[in-house]
Amino acid sequence: MRLGLNATAYSDMNVQTIGAAYAGKKDVVFAISHSGSSKAVVDNARLAKSNGATVISLSSMGKSPITEIADI
Repeated sequence: MRLGLNATAYSDMNVQTIGAAYAGKKDVVFAISHSGSSKAVVDNARLAKSNGATVISLSSMGKSPITEIADI
């Protein structure tokens, strides 16, 4: 809030999908998945990226499906 940025975290997968669908070129999506292979997380990251959002991923695996999608 001090930076003047609007940030929201969604734990519900259905709400994450809605957020990914509305993400655009000015948005950043931070996708967190222990395995990097969680279908819902990967699909939502892919959806957000297809809309122009920057995708950052955090995973315990060095190489995984989410790292193939993520920009960072």
